[in-house]
Amino acid sequence: MKYQYNLTEREAAEECAGMSIPGFKKLRISGKIPAHCYTKLGYRTLRYCRELLLDWIADPNDVEAQTRAMEQLQNSRISNLPAKRGRKAA
Repeated sequence: MKYQYNLTEREAAEECAGMSIPGFKKLRISGKIPAHCYTKLGYRTLRYCRELLLDWIADPNDVEAQTRAMEQLQNSRISNLPAKRGRKAA
């Protein structure tokens, strides 16, 4: 499964969590929102994954489900795919 990180902090706070942006930001900074739910694109730019965030909101204490999600995320990253062998096509 390929996860897409395409929600801004405003969209994640209002649509998914149903809370204010400062409150949502405090949750992230305090470490209550798992790091696999978002990615940093720059100094102040964050993007959230809707599926992972909704899964965490549904049951924040389900460690097994979060571990499976992190493993799927790691396996889907390009850097973890096996390298292609052989010559490059011209």
